[in-house]
Amino acid sequence: MNETDLALFLDSFERCMQNDRFIKVFYEIFIGSSEEIAAFFLETNFAKQRRILKSSLYEMVAVSARRSADTSALSALTQRHLELKIQSHHYELWMQSLISAVAECDPYFNPEIARVWCDAFQVGINYMKAGAWVAARE
Repeated sequence: MNETDLALFLDSFERCMQNDRFIKVFYEIFIGSSEEIAAFFLETNFAKQRRILKSSLYEMVAVSARRSADTSALSALTQRHLELKIQSHHYELWMQSLISAVAECDPYFNPEIARVWCDAFQVGINYMKAGAWVAARE
């Protein structure tokens, strides 16, 4: 991600994180994306889950902003997802839901913002998908 794209992403990310509705909107969209996803959240404490997601988003953004191959900060998150039996296709639904939430909560949303959000989270998603793939092969 070049400097221009990173700046565009970080500005949008900040607008979304400052919007009190952003995380709630994301979960409404994500849970509605499939029955399989909804089942993961049947007994969820959403006050706690929203804090967890917010923290995870910041971790993934830090990995992207550093623009290095060091994804070790995502190890605990990946491990938790393995324990929950999160599969590769769930990450696609997650990303689509995230972009939909950004579209709803960032007043400056446009195709370029969608692209930089996808780019920013791709490193982390690839890392977690690789963990799911390795676990499935064991």
